[in-house]
Amino acid sequence: MKAVKFILSALTVVLIFTSNVVSAQEKLGKEPLIDKLSISANFGSMLAYADVRQYDFYPIKDERKWGFGAVANYQISPIVSFQLQGAMGKVAGIKRTFRGGGVANLKFEADIYDWSANATISLNRWWAPNLKINERVNVYAMAGAGLINFRTQLRGLYDDKFIKSFGYSEKGTVKEKMTTELVYPVGLGIKVKAAKKIDIILESQLRNIYTDKLDAYVRTTSFRDKYLYTFVGVSYRFGKQESHMEWMNPKDVDDGGNKLALDEANKKIDELSKKLAELENKNKDAGQVGPNDPRFAELDQKIEDIAKKVADLENKAPVAVTNPDGGQQPMDLAKLNDLNQRILDLDNKNKELNNRIINMQSNTNVTYTGSAPILVAVFFEVNKSNIDKVNEERVAAAAKYLLSNPSAKIELVGHADKTGGQKYNELLSERRAKAVQKSLVDDFGIDASRLSISYKGYTEPLSKNNYDVNRRVDFILK
Repeated sequence: MKAVKFILSALTVVLIFTSNVVSAQEKLGKEPLIDKLSISANFGSMLAYADVRQYDFYPIKDERKWGFGAVANYQISPIVSFQLQGAMGKVAGIKRTFRGGGVANLKFEADIYDWSANATISLNRWWAPNLKINERVNVYAMAGAGLINFRTQLRGLYDDKFIKSFGYSEKGTVKEKMTTELVYPVGLGIKVKAAKKIDIILESQLRNIYTDKLDAYVRTTSFRDKYLYTFVGVSYRFGKQESHMEWMNPKDVDDGGNKLALDEANKKIDELSKKLAELENKNKDAGQVGPNDPRFAELDQKIEDIAKKVADLENKAPVAVTNPDGGQQPMDLAKLNDLNQRILDLDNKNKELNNRIINMQSNTNVTYTGSAPILVAVFFEVNKSNIDKVNEERVAAAAKYLLSNPSAKIELVGHADKTGGQKYNELLSERRAKAVQKSLVDDFGIDASRLSISYKGYTEPLSKNNYDVNRRVDFILK
């Protein structure tokens, strides 16, 4: 029954701690703290280090007891975490002889309930944050402070005679209020990532008690009692496994973990970029063409040639002949029908070619007047997104085309060179595209709905060696 109450109490504390932390984070408007929280359950050996103990460093039979506990963990950073820990169990000791005399043939057993607030520090992430093993293994040290409640009895080893107790009646027959003292745990542990959200823990804590009462054998010259809790545990991580703070590289975390949200945004951008690439490949496979395709010019020329032939035939075709007396008579009916059929065939071919051009234009969503323009990209200085005087003329050329073709639209695609990191260059290429958009809207009155923006960072360079041409914004006719 005691164990059940303890488990329920531990779960209550964990739930209160988790809900309060998440609620506080939501009020702050930051990223969800769910990616920093985990809970664990553990079970292990409890060994007392007190006056009533046969040997200093290893236990004998009946001195090893067992306990279990639970931990709620909040990961402040990949290196540091805060914990609330609860543990319960038994400790015991046997003393056959004391060195230098004193009472011998004693034994004690104590029930303990232990609560503490701990801090942990990852040693491997602190000393060597870039090690590959850090992705799956965490070696850490811990320290904390809390309270321990215990009830203990000291008895004779062979006759089981009652000698002294704390938390019992005078003769040790009735349980009374438990003794409460301060406890200061220190320890080392290792955590291994076992599955998507599951970790395995092996930890050993020396829990120092600020009293000499644990074994009910109090001496003014003795050290304070303590016990060693060595356990294995299973931890469950909330949130998303790939972005959980506990397993991130410290160098990848900016502003206390705000980079988690940025990583999620970048992931979505990558997914959209992949879809865009797939669509572009499909368009290429389908044989769709752009307005600069030479086949447009070839078809235009054919239409003009046919139109001229039709006009010549219409001008030359006599519909009647003049009689000597000034009257008119029809020309040979067979010749007239043949000529009309040839004109009709040419006219049908003319319509067919016009329809083909219209279909080709609709495939590229372009409506333009006359020949499609060649719009030169806008280029930028290193780490800059402002448009200089030379490149203002290129923006003006794009504006002139849009003003002359009210149904046309343009996509502005920003690019960067490899100077700097990937994330920085993605943001820089976005600022460049937005700068060109702003100039077209503010300086030339172009409707913003006719302009779309995308940005590639340094993923689509024009040149491998000439970085100057990679810092640009391209105009894509839509």
